Amino acid sequence: MFSRTTIASTTACKRGARGPAAGFPPLTAAFVAIIAALFASAAASGAPLPGRSGSSAKPFSYSGLTRAEAESLRRLELQSEETTAFESVRLLDGAVDPELYRVGPGDAFVLILSGQASATIEVPVGPEGSAVLPDGASVPVNALNLAEAKQRITEASRRVWRSGQVEVLLSRVRAFKAHIGGEVALPGTYAAGAATRASELVESAGGLLDNASRRDLTLRHRDGTSEPADLLLFSRTGRSAANPYLRDGDVLLAPPRREPVMLSGEVYYAGDYEVLPGENLPRLLEVAGGLTSAAVGDSIVIMRFGDDGAQSAEVAREGDDVPVFAGDRVLVRRRPGWHVDERVFVDGEVRFPGIY
Repeated sequence: MFSRTTIASTTACKRGARGPAAGFPPLTAAFVAIIAALFASAAASGAPLPGRSGSSAKPFSYSGLTRAEAESLRRLELQSEETTAFESVRLLDGAVDPELYRVGPGDAFVLILSGQASATIEVPVGPEGSAVLPDGASVPVNALNLAEAKQRITEASRRVWRSGQVEVLLSRVRAFKAHIGGEVALPGTYAAGAATRASELVESAGGLLDNASRRDLTLRHRDGTSEPADLLLFSRTGRSAANPYLRDGDVLLAPPRREPVMLSGEVYYAGDYEVLPGENLPRLLEVAGGLTSAAVGDSIVIMRFGDDGAQSAEVAREGDDVPVFAGDRVLVRRRPGWHVDERVFVDGEVRFPGIY
């Protein structure tokens, strides 16, 4: 369905952002070793080094390497960038919510034992979605929320350590691949994590195209279920449910924009708005930022066009559960005489010119 895209594209703009103090990815040591060997070889032969000033300096080129050296260097570059990409998606936007976070392969827990025998033991979640305890027992935790997974691991651990206290904590969040298609600049496969939201995957793919929907995105999970993503509602209201977290192997689809509703009058963000199936007037007003203090909330006019082109008008209140449809025109009236600007500007041969 999608073109094969290198995961490194998600962090191409971030090259150079990590310094020695921030720590290197695991593969950087091998990468640095090859570069050091190339510099040593160039110095021994008297050739100019990459980046050295002077009229005889030449930029680094793969053409001076053997085919095996060039392939090895490119492979290490790609692997290093991919590792950096996967590390970057482990960033959290706050404390993990035990009810929302879904556990999967690559997560890791720490088992804290206290009492007569005190110990701290790492419990990783393997590729098949099971947490492996020190005695070799496996506890299926794949797709469970964090609270359920911790309870299962705790119960299994107490069968092994019957005395003392057992505490289970999430110590590392996983990274995985997610896919995006539709009306985005760069559809393909990108690095993601359990704390990555739909909007971040859209940004990794270069953003939405001009004709893309911002309200009707669909996040398809591997188990056959799906979630809607309303990025406009999230940006206006901050509702987390409108910008869901990704799961392993998710596919995010960005369809073309639907026919809009024209919303005008006393709302904070008047304009054309895409409406979703089953949407009502309160949700439309919420996306538009709500009514201003000058609005008449008990007589909102909804103009609708029938299949035959005939117009019909409906008057509704702000909180009425009135459906809105594509092509509607919605007007929020202004209160008559509300904060009329009754000022005059006096200038000329007067003692105190100004605004009165």
